[in-house]
Amino acid sequence: MKKILLIALALLFYPGIALAHPPTAIQVKNLDATQIEVTVLHGTRDPDAHHIEEIVVSLNGKKIIEQAFSTQQTKDAQKAVYNLPELAKNPKAVLKVYADCNKGGDKTKEFILGK
Repeated sequence: MKKILLIALALLFYPGIALAHPPTAIQVKNLDATQIEVTVLHGTRDPDAHHIEEIVVSLNGKKIIEQAFSTQQTKDAQKAVYNLPELAKNPKAVLKVYADCNKGGDKTKEFILGK
């Protein structure tokens, strides 16, 4: 009983804990030989207060993009388009995308391009 009471009090005083959640999915779309579109699915009621705060893109294990956001574009997702000239030389590259929620929770997904 004490444990339930403590959890209830924690949620009452720290409501952000109950609302925080990681992105549900990360999608990458090749737009052309050197450009990708990253879509991070993350539902929120208030994109200004609860949003994807960072996207990091790594290519073949090397961090090449790190972008911070102060709001989310829509209540459903954060999108970004990146120009990666390195892709022209690495058409079957391993791309890793990391996304972080400002209230807590993150997701990483790896993609093998050219498949």
